[in-house]
Amino acid sequence: MCTKHAKHPDHNTIIANVVGMPVKTFSISMGERAYRQAKIEAERAGLSMSAWMTRAAREKVQRDAAGLIAEADQRTGHAWAEWADANAGDFPGPGAGKGAA
Repeated sequence: MCTKHAKHPDHNTIIANVVGMPVKTFSISMGERAYRQAKIEAERAGLSMSAWMTRAAREKVQRDAAGLIAEADQRTGHAWAEWADANAGDFPGPGAGKGAA
């Protein structure tokens, strides 16, 4: 349910506000096999393709970040992930509806 739409000045994309969460709408192309596999996984998860693709992208970014943290741990001998978990309360997030994942 979109509440606002605005054309992005640089591209033919639409910036929308969906239930208080800013979203960007765009078109992607993928091979037939990848599309079928993504559609099957989205249906299996009970999600729309858009929601499934968003989750898949977020998980990919998180996996990549975890890999970088692990590399930093090996290089420095410091457990950055453990430190971040132990000190998470010192760095409050933006809160619901303000960029929280």
